[in-house]
Amino acid sequence: MRRESNLQPVAPVERVVALDAMRGVALLGILLVNTSWFTGYAVLTPEQQAALGTPGIDATVSRWIHVLVDGKFWSLFALLFGASAALQFDRARAQGVEPEGLFLRRAAGLALIGGVHAVFVWFGDILSLYALVAVAVPLFWRASGRVLLGWSVIFLVAPIVQGALWLTIDRLVHDPSVPRVDPGYGPSELLAHFAEGTYARAFAANQAFLIERWYLAVYEGRLFKLLGMFLLGLWAIRCGLVRGVGGNLLRRVFSWGLLVGLPLNMLVVQQAVALRPPSVAGWVVSVLGAVGVPALCLAYAAGLTLWIDTPFGRRCLTVLVPAGRMSLTNYVVHSVVGVSVCYGCGLGCWGRIGSAWSVVFVGLLFGLQVWGSIWWLGTFRHGPLEWVWRCLAYGGPVPLRRGSSRAPERVLQPVRSSAMDKSEP
Repeated sequence: MRRESNLQPVAPVERVVALDAMRGVALLGILLVNTSWFTGYAVLTPEQQAALGTPGIDATVSRWIHVLVDGKFWSLFALLFGASAALQFDRARAQGVEPEGLFLRRAAGLALIGGVHAVFVWFGDILSLYALVAVAVPLFWRASGRVLLGWSVIFLVAPIVQGALWLTIDRLVHDPSVPRVDPGYGPSELLAHFAEGTYARAFAANQAFLIERWYLAVYEGRLFKLLGMFLLGLWAIRCGLVRGVGGNLLRRVFSWGLLVGLPLNMLVVQQAVALRPPSVAGWVVSVLGAVGVPALCLAYAAGLTLWIDTPFGRRCLTVLVPAGRMSLTNYVVHSVVGVSVCYGCGLGCWGRIGSAWSVVFVGLLFGLQVWGSIWWLGTFRHGPLEWVWRCLAYGGPVPLRRGSSRAPERVLQPVRSSAMDKSEP
């Protein structure tokens, strides 16, 4: 095998632009969900939500965001992460290089970026969770498609088993005569720190909610869910789905994903119960979500892949390619802008914006990011944080400005099946 140092970041023209376009879509979905946390709407009481003045439309918008978006797009990102990891592995093997060391350094770099984001900006960071789970991905690189699919199902089902275990333990050790209160997503008494005061107060509350978020990630089995979606992404590459192979399979996945995913996600929203303490109703809802969320996510992935192969789909999704190529930078910018606009240490809009106006905010911010990504990539090869991430992974500076690559570059490339041959995540 050749030295790992012979590997270099791939030129932009070699990327799988279909994956970049889908990252752009996933980025928009994640922003839609996260904005309800930046504004505080997700943790307002029903009375506080009604006081915003548009309770009917806010409730409707919020309900459909939960049905169609919540959980589905970080799952789509995880699917794309796994697909990109498979392409990275295939590219390295084709060059005679064992890529495990590079991949683990990438995971460490992502953990560093995610950790800074989580501690100093927003507790809802997903990057550090991705980085932790990514460490297990090299164990499955050489597995066959059938093995990958089997392990993916096992990990996606694992939270159901885990939930039953928590319920059983709780029934054995808890005295039913002692009343308990749902602790929610963090200490409710600290919510005021986000709404008012200095950055120091918001920072203190952020740390408390960050600890609770990691506890919930373990409690809900989110780490299993992420690994399951990572492996589904590996499986998709092994089957050639991203390269335009398997159109009939994609159509079946799209159809069945909608038929199964939509009703189950509607049931989850209608039967919403407290996450804790464990209950039979909560476990049933977790079962519905464990099946419904991946099903709808797969429907989205299959539908986007099919749409990209149509002329209209190419025209629509090509514009999202630059935003997808800068998804790491854009994701962190979401949090910086959200905190700056909504927290008391910023413009102080926390608790004052309903779901309807949040959608307007999301449209404006994402539109600016699409334009900004096109502008930035007109001069540079990578987004700012993408460049930092690559420098950490490769152990030194990598080319940033355009013109230093080994082939001519175009910021907006037509999305074609024939262009889906080489990539680096």
